[in-house]
Amino acid sequence: MREVLNDSHMLVRTMILTLFFGCTIGSLIALATGALWGFLLLFPASITLLVWAAKRAHRETRQVTDGARAARQRQTPE
Repeated sequence: MREVLNDSHMLVRTMILTLFFGCTIGSLIALATGALWGFLLLFPASITLLVWAAKRAHRETRQVTDGARAARQRQTPE
C-alpha cells in the first residue's frame, strides 16, 4: 500500500482500475435494484479523485524533468 501511495503513476493506474470496477459493480447494482443514487454519488467522486491523482503525477514528472534540465545546464560550461 505504501508503494502505491508514494509512486504517483502507480496511484493513477490503481485508481483507474478501481474506477472501472466500481463503475461496473455500481452499474450492476443500480440495474438490479433500480436505485441510481448510489452510483450517481460514487461516479463524480471517483472522477474527481482520478483527476487529482493524474495532476499529481504530471506535476511530479514535470518537476523531475525541470530538475534534470537545471542540473544539465549547471554542468555545461558557457
